[in-house]
Amino acid sequence: LKAVVCDWATIDAVHSHTSQTSHRQVTVAVAAATTAAVTIIIIIVAAMLEVLDKHYLGLSAIFTVGMQLTFFFIAYSLQIDKVTDLAGSSNFVLLAVFTLVAHDTYYTRQVVVTALVCVWGLRLGGFLVYRVFSRGHDARFDDMRARFWAFLGFWIYQILWVWIVSLPVTLLNSAPMDRDLTVQDYIGWALWFVGFVVQVLADHTKLAFNADPANKNTVLRKNVWFYSRHPNYFGEIAMWTGIFLSSSAVYGVAGNSTWWWIAIISPCFTFFLLMFVSGVPLAEQRYNRRFKDDPVWAEYKATTSPLIPMPPALYALFNRRPINYLCCEFGLYDKMESQQGDETDDISKNNDNAQ
Repeated sequence: LKAVVCDWATIDAVHSHTSQTSHRQVTVAVAAATTAAVTIIIIIVAAMLEVLDKHYLGLSAIFTVGMQLTFFFIAYSLQIDKVTDLAGSSNFVLLAVFTLVAHDTYYTRQVVVTALVCVWGLRLGGFLVYRVFSRGHDARFDDMRARFWAFLGFWIYQILWVWIVSLPVTLLNSAPMDRDLTVQDYIGWALWFVGFVVQVLADHTKLAFNADPANKNTVLRKNVWFYSRHPNYFGEIAMWTGIFLSSSAVYGVAGNSTWWWIAIISPCFTFFLLMFVSGVPLAEQRYNRRFKDDPVWAEYKATTSPLIPMPPALYALFNRRPINYLCCEFGLYDKMESQQGDETDDISKNNDNAQ
């Protein structure tokens, strides 16, 4: 009888836990749907009454917050991380299209820049979604996926990332006045194209390289990785710099505000994040530890530019202080090898090719 009672107690506890989990998922799902509905209503009402601003900064902020929080509630309630990158990249695309359609002017510059953002977002989003489904999960979120506030912190960061980096196209698409295309536009578009090609080559070369078991614990030095240690980040910075260059061609012209130049924060923010926060530092730290005693890595690091692609022979002319700062070879990448402990090393392994 005691055994039977214990069995029933165990079953009841499992059922109770399952019910609580199910109840939480239902509650969070309802909250997500409510958030999305309220956000849509606010956007519609604000657009009709023009209670925000004519440059869509308020509307784009509300749209971004609503979209990211909705995806957060879905990801947290289902304990999945396969929608994080999709939420970020698709948010860029929707903001660009929304501001273009809402203003309804369709100047050539607006259409081209919006198209560039869409191509970037769809390509990167599709690649990242394919990668996370291939791996089964995103290791970056292993330590935070079940922790509400920690996981929410990532999504708040993503809100800021999307809204700030989108500023050039948001302001461009709200411009009341246009001007003829200039050399600045063509330089911006050419820079975007170069960045796009480099990033695509970098992503797919690394994906194929990592898929081959024979390349385990081997330094990647193929294709664009022969000319840059982080070509994917170079491509990202180049594309958003190009988008800013073209967009800023109308800043300050008759009828447009000069304060729009604040949008320069977009490429600067991208550069700062990738070079000093979540991109190059974590990757360099991971490689420094993984290939600490590998002479191939030491030679590769000494002869290969950290960011700007260039032949190793050319980089050798710059790789000495203080000239190599021009190539973004900052000393902090070497110092991080000995400053962090094993716990940080484990965390850094979860940030492979983060963008």
